[in-house]
Amino acid sequence: MCILDIDDGIITGYHQFNAEEPMVEWVGGVMELRNDECGNIIAYRNGARFI
Repeated sequence: MCILDIDDGIITGYHQFNAEEPMVEWVGGVMELRNDECGNIIAYRNGARFI
């Protein structure tokens, strides 16, 4: 499991989940990470862009 830092739909950072953190929204399932045309990393869940 990992924690994704998402700002306006773009992943700005990520790290391994080691302990509880404040301000975390827990979302189950699998996220697919893709690069967009500008090189930003975007998260998709169930085939749709996750914002």
